Amino acid sequence: MSAEGAVVVQDCILQDNQSHGIHVRPTGEVTVTGTTIRRCYRHGMFVEGTASIGKGCSVTACARSGVYAEPSEEASSTGAVAAEERAEVVCKGNNTSTGPTYGNWTSSWSGTISGIAAEQINVVNV
Repeated sequence: MSAEGAVVVQDCILQDNQSHGIHVRPTGEVTVTGTTIRRCYRHGMFVEGTASIGKGCSVTACARSGVYAEPSEEASSTGAVAAEERAEVVCKGNNTSTGPTYGNWTSSWSGTISGIAAEQINVVNV
């Protein structure tokens, strides 16, 4: 699914997508709770806008990283992802060999991922 504007994804199963499970466009502000994302051809979540991950979410078995934050080249977007306190997000079994990743989470350029245990975050400034 592709999201622009304010979108809430709640209690959904997104699987076997031919692209990203959720693509947050530069103008997107997405809140995800109680949702399973699995077996996506690309990233589970590809965030160019902003995203908040709440309780009950899992991102598994995606061909690339589970969650990827990157600012858009076409807008001055931050590419930011924040997990809510005690969200206990499950992110495992994703392919982390497609870029500088660690623990299934990755951030590139000036994108940020916060609220996840520090050992699960790798911020790369290119």
